[in-house]
Amino acid sequence: MFGSSSFLTNNDSRFNDSIPVINLEAFVENGTAFEKLQASQSMRQACIESGFFYVKNHGVRNQENIIKCAEQLFALPSHEKERLAAVKNPLFRGYISKEAGHHTCNVKETSSPDEKESFTIGAEITSHATPMHGNNSWPDVEQTPSLVDSDDWIGNVAEYWSQLLELSRYIAECLALSLGLAENYFEAALTDPCAQMVMLRYFIEDFGADNQRTGCGPHTDCGFLTILQQQVGTRGLQVKTKNKKLLDKTLYAGMVDEYCWIDVPAIPDTFVVNLGDMAQFWSDGLYKSTLHRVLIKNDTASHNGPQKSLERYSIPFFCNCNFDTPIDVGGLVKDAEGSRLEGENEDSLENKMFSVVANKMLDMSKIDLNSVDSNKIDSDVAKVKEEQLTAGVYIMERLGLMRKD
Repeated sequence: MFGSSSFLTNNDSRFNDSIPVINLEAFVENGTAFEKLQASQSMRQACIESGFFYVKNHGVRNQENIIKCAEQLFALPSHEKERLAAVKNPLFRGYISKEAGHHTCNVKETSSPDEKESFTIGAEITSHATPMHGNNSWPDVEQTPSLVDSDDWIGNVAEYWSQLLELSRYIAECLALSLGLAENYFEAALTDPCAQMVMLRYFIEDFGADNQRTGCGPHTDCGFLTILQQQVGTRGLQVKTKNKKLLDKTLYAGMVDEYCWIDVPAIPDTFVVNLGDMAQFWSDGLYKSTLHRVLIKNDTASHNGPQKSLERYSIPFFCNCNFDTPIDVGGLVKDAEGSRLEGENEDSLENKMFSVVANKMLDMSKIDLNSVDSNKIDSDVAKVKEEQLTAGVYIMERLGLMRKD
């Protein structure tokens, strides 16, 4: 069996205070305007510096029950899990084994797959169906008989999903105030978001001679914001930042201007929240969608010797806005130039936007790579960005879920 606390690297809390904990009680309980302003000011600072923060008093009941749901699912026999394989679903929802590797976040040149298996759930079809609303690959008594009560399992997951949608709206209200906007500014973009949730089980069966393995390679999230439930008693999530306030002055003495990876461990009764590319686009880079990863360390100091096997569960919820929400670059912050580079990482706003716009133009046959008109390409890019790039299109391009229409 795998150890339940195996991702604890040590008892050192050096980085535990690096990412702020923001109290959302004023938004959940409809507090005073002053209380909301205080929370929004803290959120603004976190979003400018790293785009990562914790939230507490968030209103989600029994939040760790979703970890139990993940444990139950991944404990099923392999042949039952494979019946729910994501490759059988047009939106690539369902189960993906570590061996399949389709979910890897690693860069293409790596030879090592991510050390995880996953199960993806997405927004189901409503009265406003979009290319990212569709059927999920739910377990049932025929396909997964080893799951004791599949209907109860689905009900628990659906309840958690509903609560996370509500939490997304509370966080969006705080974000709006942090930008000097009306509290309900994002309300119209979150009526029926094309959200996704992924159950993850990171595990190492044998470290061999390695001291660490990649659970999930460096990446940014492509939606509006991500809410992460981590298994308490574990760590592995790291964020890349150059904010000097987040650096350990002893460990990084003499290199405080360099980017470095900061631990974001699980804290009981909180969620980790990070901004996605939508927030970075809208704020013209003032708010950050920051590189992060999961690094699995075989820490001999905390376990009295090297570990043979390790295990960790986490569940990110990706709030991706409504499908047709336009990407208005800089639409929220018209005078952000003085701050946009502070805390920025190398996966820049321009690089993210260009890769997606270029792909979209290729899909539309707007670019012939064999005969590119350099005088025309800038205007073509601007046209696609202005008229056709929406949140849903951007996300589908980033995830490889290409539209057929």
